[in-house]
Order: sequence, then structure tokens, then C-alpha cells
Amino acid sequence: MKALTAIGVLVLAGAGWAQNAVSRHTDSSKTTANTFTSPDGTFRITYPDLLIRCERVREKSGLTYSYVWKQPGCSAYIPPCSNADADDQPLLCLAFPPKEFADTPTFGAATLTVNETNESEKECLANADHSLKPIIIRGVKFKGTESADAGLGHSRNSRGYTAHHNGKCYGLAITVVTTSGAVFDPPVKDFNDWDKVDLPLEQARDSFEFLK
Repeated sequence: MKALTAIGVLVLAGAGWAQNAVSRHTDSSKTTANTFTSPDGTFRITYPDLLIRCERVREKSGLTYSYVWKQPGCSAYIPPCSNADADDQPLLCLAFPPKEFADTPTFGAATLTVNETNESEKECLANADHSLKPIIIRGVKFKGTESADAGLGHSRNSRGYTAHHNGKCYGLAITVVTTSGAVFDPPVKDFNDWDKVDLPLEQARDSFEFLK
């Protein structure tokens, strides 16, 4: 029964996201921005000051150490950046500030991640499918794919965009994690403010630019 509920939540979340995938415009002159350049100088991304740059830190717990995401909004029941203890980490994870939805407990997290691997072009684009249309970002074609999972009332939906450039694989992903309202004491509405979350994350995604 829990599995069926989780699947139902996932379907509704995906439908809500799709219904709000419309053209949106904003006056960028009213938005302050920060810039991130990859350590090797290959790419640059500019993101609205609203977004939080997530930092992975090592903490001691008893006699052992583990990694955690330090800032609020960078972790959730289903990790939106990555499992902090995993070896394979994104070069960049930007999170929408959870305080914006302090009164909406069904909102878990929303992030944009940027990954870089040494995969071949064939390996890099192997998971790209037709669930999302390819997009052009600063003159470079990125193949799209959508993935999702759910469990125990929590769901994750990710829109990924992948390109192979100068021998490396680059993946951009916008991920939203939500929790079913059924998990909380009523009345609780399911999260549906997709436009407010998507806009700054898409602005950051669309600023991605290869420098060499």
C-alpha cells in the first residue's frame, strides 16, 4: 500500500512539473548574481544570489567521520545533491532556499547540480532518451532525460541535460524532492509552487558556458 501511495505521489509530482513547463520571463537587471568557474577553467556558470551554493564538509560523529552537506536546502530524505559520503560528487550543487517554503512541509529540496566525468562520448550519452527534448545552452546541444523515484511518501524528479565536450562528459540536472501531504497531520497541501522554484534554477542552468 505504501508503495502504491508513493507511486501515486510521484505521478502527481511529475504531472505538476510538466503542466508548469511554460515560457517564463524576468528582468535580470533586478537580480544580483554570483559566478562559479570550474577548477580547471573549462566552464563558467552564473547563478542568482537567491540560490545557495552547497558545501560538503567532514564531521566527526563519535569515533568515526562522515561527510554532510552543510547548508540548509542541500539535503533531504532523497539526497538532491548526492549522497554526501559517496566518492563521486558534483562539481557544483546550488539549492533553492527552503526558508521560502517554511510553511510548506511537503517541500523537501530543489537543486541544480553540475557533474563532470571522464566518460567517452558513447558512455556519456548512453542514458539520454526522448523523455525530454534536447536543449541548446550557449550554442552547445545538451541531450535531455528525466528520471524519478519514490519511497515512503517521498519522491524525486530530475531533469538532466548531458553533453560531451573536449573529452569529458558534462551533466546538468534540476532535481526536486517532495513529501506527500499524507505524511503530515491534516490539513497539509502538496507542494505545487513549481514556477517559483524552477525559474532561478533554470536561469543558472541556461548560463552554463564552456570557456575552452
